[in-house]
Amino acid sequence: MVMIVQYPHTLKFDSASGATTEIDENGDTVIIPGVTTTVEVQCRFEPNSKGQFLISNDGLQLYYAWKVYMPLGEVKLQSGMVITGFQNQDVIAFGTVQRFSEGQLNSTAWL
Repeated sequence: MVMIVQYPHTLKFDSASGATTEIDENGDTVIIPGVTTTVEVQCRFEPNSKGQFLISNDGLQLYYAWKVYMPLGEVKLQSGMVITGFQNQDVIAFGTVQRFSEGQLNSTAWL
């Protein structure tokens, strides 16, 4: 019997917390660098093999290479984020988020 896995892939992206400033004991401003962490989310990458496209806010056709499904509420992606998709340890996809949507049952990103 074959087990079907709903989310067989892993989506990874870097998330940076912003740098902050402090005033030291001499009254000087000191910049404290932010921290970058890699976020991993179980997902399913599906290639856009039919040549489908999105319509942008200004009416342009945006072609995408991948449609990515992930559990609802797992993560909120922003347009412009760079995403890498893995199957086991192998890179299967790489792209920039063009649109993100939270549906009733899952979240979807278009790269």
